[in-house]
Amino acid sequence: MSIVERRYWANIKMNEKFINVKTHSGYRIFQYDYSGENIYLSPEVNNIDFGLAILSALGASRFVLPAPRNDVVVHPDVEYDAPLHNYILTEERYKKWVTETMEKFGYKTKKAMFKNMKNCDVVKSAKDIKIRPWFHDKLESWSLDGISEEDNVVIPVDSSAEEIGVAARLALSRCI
Repeated sequence: MSIVERRYWANIKMNEKFINVKTHSGYRIFQYDYSGENIYLSPEVNNIDFGLAILSALGASRFVLPAPRNDVVVHPDVEYDAPLHNYILTEERYKKWVTETMEKFGYKTKKAMFKNMKNCDVVKSAKDIKIRPWFHDKLESWSLDGISEEDNVVIPVDSSAEEIGVAARLALSRCI
């Protein structure tokens, strides 16, 4: 079995009032990392600052498993964090994010906040940065229905902050 390639993850959510860039962490799969970045920007933010926020979130991404494993080859850079992988705590952190974001931007209902929200994942590997748009299928739910590989925006790993910001806006424009 080969060692899993080290990757870095972030998530971008955007609606008419804000852009939210958050760190995601994991090993093969990833999720919001409470110890990483949670950055709010204006939708009118310039591409350099948008790209810098994405780079900051990616920089805080951890390569993490819930606990040590002896049955597989594990990457030498891996960390261990059981609470990150606890589904009950994950649900609590999500609810807290929703509540705090609604308060911060004056939303009275979740429907108002999520109605036109766009969602993209960002994955940085050794060779590139891939920004994947999602289909908003339900109020708080996204899927890849109707999204193809061609919808992903892929740029070189050494792209400038401005190029990353431009790529993120392009990916967000492809959300459906």
